[in-house]
This record gives sequence, structure tokens and C-alpha cells, in this order.
Amino acid sequence: MTGFGEASTVSNGWQVRVEIRSVNNRHLKVSLRAEDALQCFEAELERLVRAALHRGTVQVSIESVRPSRADVYKINQVALRAYLSQVTEVLGGPIPDPSIGSIVAGILALPGVVSEPSRRSTESVGKDEDWAIIRPVLDEAIVRLGQMRQCEGANMALELLAMSRQVRGLVAKVRLRIPLSLVSQQDRLRERVSQLLVLHEPTVQVDSSHLAREIALLADRVDISEEMVRLESHLDQFDTMMAAKSPAEGMGRKLEFLIQEMGREANTMGAKSPDVEISRSVVEIKATMERIRELVLNVE
Repeated sequence: MTGFGEASTVSNGWQVRVEIRSVNNRHLKVSLRAEDALQCFEAELERLVRAALHRGTVQVSIESVRPSRADVYKINQVALRAYLSQVTEVLGGPIPDPSIGSIVAGILALPGVVSEPSRRSTESVGKDEDWAIIRPVLDEAIVRLGQMRQCEGANMALELLAMSRQVRGLVAKVRLRIPLSLVSQQDRLRERVSQLLVLHEPTVQVDSSHLAREIALLADRVDISEEMVRLESHLDQFDTMMAAKSPAEGMGRKLEFLIQEMGREANTMGAKSPDVEISRSVVEIKATMERIRELVLNVE
């Protein structure tokens, strides 16, 4: 299913942002894009994504913005006051206004006055403290992706249930047609026998019991009631899974199996029944089930 999830955080001036996008795919394909300094996390990032998702083409993008030099400079006020005190002592009084700028600039360049305690260098990336910042951002992005996919899944479930009702309606139509079809087949058999009698009478004798047996065998050959019962049973399971408030893990593959079995029953129905009307309904059933199958391929 399609979806998008994004999350970000700022820690000690270090900004981290994760984006996850997914599009339909019956399998799971994960690709990651990260700056060089974060590539050491790619294996763990992919492992977490694969643990959370089971289908789809998933693109994960992780970006970070390091603090600028102005953000990370820290002035050691104790050292600065000590230097200024020594300068005023040497001058024997306050620093003259015209000289303040140059003197302060010189003092700031002295050791210990300016430090960078919060600056994160690329050498620090890969340490546990960096992963402790990245991991929650990834988890939040996955959650938001899942929320969007759930919304799409809810809409998809409604569409699948509507298609299931269409199949049920077609099965009901077939059930109503079966008695008429059976009578039609029996009448056709009797008509053929009558035509043979006209051609070969009186040399051909027809035993009424044999004719009744052939009619019974014909009825058995074209009987599709068993297939219809199994098809409706599969539809019941399908609807139950679609209506579940908490879908089971791997539900998509279970639905695929049910669709495969329903297709098998529909094929058998079409092969066994010579009735044109039933054949048309079976074709519609198979077409609807193919549309269901295409949607189910995207279900987790």
C-alpha cells in the first residue's frame, strides 16, 4: 500500500529528519538514501523497516544538518574576564574606546576563551549516542507511515467487501439457474434419444430405466453445488478477515490463498456446467475475483 511518514528532531543543535515513502508491491523492496556520515546506520535502518513492513517498495531518506560555527561557539566567561582584568591592569585603567574592538578580538583568539563543547563532528557519527537520537525518529516515521497505510487499507477493505458482495450475487444467480439448467439438459438428452428412435425404429429399443440412469449420471456430471458451497465458504472467511478490527499479521498472503481457492472453484463450475447462462455468470465471477486479487496483492 502507498503511504508517507516523516519525523524529525533536534538534539544539541543537530537536526535529524527521516522520510519514508511506500508504493504498491506484492513483495518488500527497501532502498535507503543517507549522507556519507550516516551510511554506517543503513543496515540497522533496513532491518527495522523490514521488521515493521512486509510489502511495498519502500524508500527511506535520512538527512541531518550539523550546527553552524556560530551556533557551536561557546565563550568561557571566566577566562575572558581574567584576560580583560590583566589587560586593564597593564594599561593602568579602562581600555580606550578606539582600541576595544581590536583588543577583544585578540583576546577571543587566545587559548581557552572560545570552545566548542556541543559541536558534533563527523567522527562522532556511528556512536551509541548518535543512534539513540536517530532510532526514535525512524520509529516515529514508521508509525506515521503505518497510519496513512491503515487509512488506505480501510478504504480498500470497503472496496473488497463490495466486490465480495458482487461475487455472492453472481453465485446466487447461478443457484437459481441450476434447476432450469438441469431440466434443459434432461430435455436435450430425451430429444436426442427420440431423434435416434426416429432414425432406427423399430430396430432400436430403449429401456426406460437405462434412460433414467443416464439422466441421473448427467445430473451428477453437471452438478456444481459442491463447488458453490466451497466458494461461499471461502467468501465467508474473506469477509471475516476484511471486517476484522485488528487484522492478523500476514493477512495479505492468507487472502491471496483464499482468492486462489475461489478461482479454482469458479474454474470447476465453468468446466462442469454446459449451461450458457451459468457460464456467463462464472465469467463475471472470475473477472471480479481477478480485480480482488490485484487489490489483495497490496495488502500487508
